[in-house]
Amino acid sequence: MFERINSISRRLSRRKTYTENEDGDLLESHSGTGPKLLRILGLFDLTFLGIGSTLGVGIYVLAGSVAKDLAGPAVCLSFLVAAIASGIAVILAIGVRSTALFTNTFTILNLSVVMFVITAGAAYAKSENWILSTNETVSIKAAGIGGFLPYGISGVMAGAAKCFFGFVGFDSIAAAGEEAKNPKRNIPLSIVLTLIVVLAAYVGVSIVLTLMIPYYAQDKDTPLVHAFQQVGHSWAAWIVTVGSAFGLTASLLGAMIPMPRVVYAMAKDGLLLRCLAAVHPKFKTPFTATVLTGSVAAIFAMVTELDSLVEMMSIGTLLAYTLVAVSILILRYEGNPAKRSIDLDGSLPWQREPTQASSRQSKFAITILCLLTVVFCLILASIEQSQVYHAGLIILLVSSAISMLGSVLFLSFLPRSISTVYFMVPLVPLIPAISIWINVYLMFQLSLATWLRFVVWMAVGLLIYGGYGMGHSTLEREAAAFSTFMPEEDTSPLVNLLASNEESYQNE
Repeated sequence: MFERINSISRRLSRRKTYTENEDGDLLESHSGTGPKLLRILGLFDLTFLGIGSTLGVGIYVLAGSVAKDLAGPAVCLSFLVAAIASGIAVILAIGVRSTALFTNTFTILNLSVVMFVITAGAAYAKSENWILSTNETVSIKAAGIGGFLPYGISGVMAGAAKCFFGFVGFDSIAAAGEEAKNPKRNIPLSIVLTLIVVLAAYVGVSIVLTLMIPYYAQDKDTPLVHAFQQVGHSWAAWIVTVGSAFGLTASLLGAMIPMPRVVYAMAKDGLLLRCLAAVHPKFKTPFTATVLTGSVAAIFAMVTELDSLVEMMSIGTLLAYTLVAVSILILRYEGNPAKRSIDLDGSLPWQREPTQASSRQSKFAITILCLLTVVFCLILASIEQSQVYHAGLIILLVSSAISMLGSVLFLSFLPRSISTVYFMVPLVPLIPAISIWINVYLMFQLSLATWLRFVVWMAVGLLIYGGYGMGHSTLEREAAAFSTFMPEEDTSPLVNLLASNEESYQNE
């Protein structure tokens, strides 16, 4: 039984290995000579790909919906919090490691309409800002307490969890890594540029939108069109309507970039059917995966409400960003058996490389940190929703917060890897810990129905992986072939040699 559990654990923790070519690109060691994707995307293409994938529903629908139901005029703060969480996750993601012409054209048109909305709406808001009468103030008491924060800070954070959907387009840039020129430079730079442009557009539009008409009078489905109609500028509403068609088309084209390439990468590794890794002989794109994922996405778009899709996208992205932060912690404290130092009394902070003992300690501390973060965020969310402050909950909240800080301090004294890579995440373990806390907190701001749907889909994914991927993995086949020629006890002769040397040193 123990051997079976140990075997499953090794399969789950197995990682791909990479080699670096003369251009500095990371290549999979087992990728072989199969079909490759064509590297044609430069910095301009990647940046506009990211902007086009991100600016869409977030601009034309999400700002008004969040302002009306969750955050009020403070929707701009919700976008800012979501951008901060996304920015931290982007920094961490950089540390882990076709349709471009059409997408760029539609993106330029989309940005033009967004700039028109900001300037035209701001000019109107400056000249004729709305003022509530006494009767209106009495009639809308149910909408909130008024002011900039009608729903309080909890409304801002709940809005941030939903606004997170507006920043999920960055994965299109990362997914295009195998088609990017000079990915070391262009991918991180294009992600940062995209984040700046998108944040400015979201904040600008949300501010103008809530200045033009009151937050409680927003239309959840077409807020920008409705706002211009309410102020008597129907001609501007038509411009926004046409522009939204370009914007949503750019977002659709951009969204079709990452998912097929994720499926392509998984199929190439054997985690999904290998036929999904087929590359078009002329365009050098994963056409089979594109057709499949596009068809499934279209079906779900037809039968699912927008709010449900937004929250599902948000919770999935937040979990992915959380896993990235956890991965950064694990990798930074992972010991290298070929270079490990002699460890006599446990781990010491001045050791140059982590040891196996310190690596085990770090994994234990990371697990405790994640569990404490879940407990802290769950208690905090329940207090915010119920507005009931029990002494026991407050004590438990403070205790978990102190324990979280203790885990971070403990990790800060453990030896960390000094391997040279092209980007090292700064302030580890503080930044990954903050990212985990923000992501988990925003996840608990989403509805129970979203959590139930999320659990079901996670179960389906695990069944696919356990039923097919684990047995057909390329790495699994390589390990099985290697074990045929070398017994289990001889697969790590260097590690065994180091262990024997360490034992003899301790005996002396």
